[in-house]
Amino acid sequence: MVAVLLLVTASACQIRTKSELDNGMKFNSAEDMKEYLRGVWVSNNVYFVCEDNVLQEFHDADFTLELSSLLENTTVDLDKYTYEDFCKESLLFSEYDIEYKYDAGKVVCKTTDEVLISTFKNERVEFKNRVFERKSSDADYLNNYIREKFDKELKRIKFNKDYANLPTAREVQYNKYGYATKCFIISGVAELDDYYNWSWENCEYTYFCINIRPMGGNYSDKWYIYANRDNFSDLFEILLKSSKRVTLVAYLSVTDLDTGSNNMARLVDYMLE
Repeated sequence: MVAVLLLVTASACQIRTKSELDNGMKFNSAEDMKEYLRGVWVSNNVYFVCEDNVLQEFHDADFTLELSSLLENTTVDLDKYTYEDFCKESLLFSEYDIEYKYDAGKVVCKTTDEVLISTFKNERVEFKNRVFERKSSDADYLNNYIREKFDKELKRIKFNKDYANLPTAREVQYNKYGYATKCFIISGVAELDDYYNWSWENCEYTYFCINIRPMGGNYSDKWYIYANRDNFSDLFEILLKSSKRVTLVAYLSVTDLDTGSNNMARLVDYMLE
């Protein structure tokens, strides 16, 4: 009976047999094997990268949970925490010193002699008994990918921590005078609007208008949030293409208290979801 490997990818569920990789390519030297393996390989949420005599394995599925767990320590200064700190502390990375046994068609761990990679064919290899496909020939691809995820997730964690104690839009909506000159938070789908009225009349040259209804809210819970065009030009360009789910931090000015049935405020900060 043919042994079957089940590989789940982001786009589809594929069943592959080990026989697909049997009788794979051969190498004339360790350098040939090293050159072939150079770059990034992926199977579902597991990556590995070979660079010279080092193999690094990375498990992507638990990234958000891992970073959040590391930063739960209240003594961590989020403004000083770096990507390099994360790489040193994270358990998502494994590193192996490797040896290219080209004549046997294997890559082994130098310290344990464990076979890590075997069978090479059609841009696919078998790593730890699992079929991997080449993601990129650029060895820096994985590092850049993880760094981008780190920057985005750290920004989200800092945002949530900085604004953790703010009142919600609903609390402010029904007690505007009590929350005058204070910030609040609102999450929902945001889109551009052209409504300029009350204290925001004739302000379209310096501010753009965001229409956002909080999640679970109805039409009367809608807010018009006004964002400075210079300070939030990046958000304007994003919303110009399509509506987005966001979390906004807004400031309720005294001039926004008497606006009829409308809810209006000024944008202070935002986070895309």
